Amino acid sequence: MSELDEVRHLITQATYPKVRKLLSDYEKTLIQTEASVPPEVPQTNGQTENASSVPSKVPDVPPVSSRPVPVPVPTSSSGVVYTPIADFAWDQGGYNSPTVTVYVELEGVGEVKDSVDCKFTKSSFDLTVHGLNGKHYRLIKDNLDKDIVPEKSKILVKKNKIVVKLQKVKGEYSYEHWAHLTAKKPREQRDSKKDPSASIMDMMKDMYDEGDDNMKKIIGEAMLKSRNGEKMDPMTPDL
Repeated sequence: MSELDEVRHLITQATYPKVRKLLSDYEKTLIQTEASVPPEVPQTNGQTENASSVPSKVPDVPPVSSRPVPVPVPTSSSGVVYTPIADFAWDQGGYNSPTVTVYVELEGVGEVKDSVDCKFTKSSFDLTVHGLNGKHYRLIKDNLDKDIVPEKSKILVKKNKIVVKLQKVKGEYSYEHWAHLTAKKPREQRDSKKDPSASIMDMMKDMYDEGDDNMKKIIGEAMLKSRNGEKMDPMTPDL
């Protein structure tokens, strides 16, 4: 109860006229005093102080940094960080097969089918997968064993697998034989060899390295004949 309220309470209880008049005069004095005093500002510790001496509490506002807030910007393909695809398999197919097939196992890749891309040149392919489980994947081979036909090469995206079909270049008699997915020699050295007989010898050497004992025997005899100046028949059934 404030002092003014207490005075008003006493006025109602007073029975003597002089006492009631004194209390009434005091009531008027209190009313005039309160009217001339600025309103009090409540404090957090429960105490009150004059508003003219204590400023109102301003809510805490985090300081505004002058440094601009970075805005995420889509990066170009050259700026993407890729996880290399190290595990894959390949198959050059049977005799006279028109394609070389590369198999890449990636769990759930079918869910991001639209983000799978492969760029082909006559001597390379560049397979990229974006946004698979928060990562980007890449398989690039830029020194293929033989030339390919880029416009006829393609990819197939399945549920957990990507199949890359490399279209072989067809030679005079059949499609070229691939001993490896990528060549052991740089392309500049291979392109410098234009002699057809040299290409045949390279192919026979690769077949010798990859073949079984019987194949090695047959090819070894053929290569020996070539060194001795004897004519090799490319259509011989032994080869």
